[in-house]
Amino acid sequence: MGIKKKFIGVGLVFVLLLSIGIYVMSTKNNKEAKEVLESALKVETPTIPSLVAIDNSLLENAINRAEYLISQAQSIQSNDKEIQRFLQSALKKLNISKSEKDSWKALANAREASVEAVTVIAYAQAKEGKLSEEDVLNEVPTWMNKLQILKTRLRYNGKNLEYSLIITAEVERSLDSAENWLNQAQEILNSNNRSKELRIAYAMGTLEAVRGNLEDAEFLLNSLQKDGTDQEGIITGIYTRFNKEVTLKLDNRDYPKESFANLTLHEAKGFIKRAEPRFNHGFKASATIDVMHAFVLAESLDTLSKVPDPWYTNATITANDIYQAKKQAVQALNEAIKSANDNVLSLYLLRFVDSEIKTADSLVKRSIDSGRFENTESLRLAYALYFRAASYAKNVNKVIELLQG
Repeated sequence: MGIKKKFIGVGLVFVLLLSIGIYVMSTKNNKEAKEVLESALKVETPTIPSLVAIDNSLLENAINRAEYLISQAQSIQSNDKEIQRFLQSALKKLNISKSEKDSWKALANAREASVEAVTVIAYAQAKEGKLSEEDVLNEVPTWMNKLQILKTRLRYNGKNLEYSLIITAEVERSLDSAENWLNQAQEILNSNNRSKELRIAYAMGTLEAVRGNLEDAEFLLNSLQKDGTDQEGIITGIYTRFNKEVTLKLDNRDYPKESFANLTLHEAKGFIKRAEPRFNHGFKASATIDVMHAFVLAESLDTLSKVPDPWYTNATITANDIYQAKKQAVQALNEAIKSANDNVLSLYLLRFVDSEIKTADSLVKRSIDSGRFENTESLRLAYALYFRAASYAKNVNKVIELLQG
């Protein structure tokens, strides 16, 4: 009996020591994996040269407006959690806009801060009965009129074809976004899924977004399209050519759902689907950029067929996998920037790569913050995005080859 107890005691001690050993090993592995993920985030993404210089006064005015609106919003007493979330987000974006080195990103954050501050102010005014749905609707025609005036000024001019395509696409994007926000304002007021006060607040926020988009469009029109040859006919021909080419590439292409190529195939088709109404609506440059993005993604499909889909597979993605994928994406972007040799269209399209890498970085950070350092859904998606970024960077030159061919 004593011997049996002794063996039981030894067994318990062994199990305890084994558990401690596993815990220590797990802790060590987690620490190492975390350090590898943090190292991946430190791999610096190259800066893509800005193609359109922003006027300092435009940025300064946007930041000043955001500061003014936020100061008004801060004086409002509200216990509504959603409204408080808007205020905190506005403050965060204002701070980003002041520290961001990229002027256009700084401008975007200042604009978003203003939108959220206006939402807070409008909510308080609606609660006090000082702002009605009719008041919001009365503002819509004014903004619609300004939108139509700017659309009539749209020209496809530039010092060369590439600049004309890029600059006009940026103007069109601002006008298209403004029009979408205007439509949303009316849809929000007609919805029944939130209180009247919140409907008014959200609708006023969308009108502030309209203001920002129209100011950006007007700046681009005033400062960048004063001279140059009208390239509209050539751009129309390029759209038709790329649309036909990429449609042929994607027809009858099929990939298993376990492959990231399947999701990318749908996204490429999404670019084409968005391009058609844009083109028919008169936004020919932005539609052309859309079909070019679709073309590069189509060129990347076979490479991405080897990358596991983040949701339909349980592929094991380690911290080291993430680190290597990030390095490859950054290396591919560096090489693509160098190969572009100052070709402005290549550099413009490569912003897609920059966006993919930044999105992947945010997913890696999310996984680190959650305390999980390997094989999370966030890491699987980050891994796929890094690979797509690298593949896109390697294939972007084919757009220029087809354009010049």
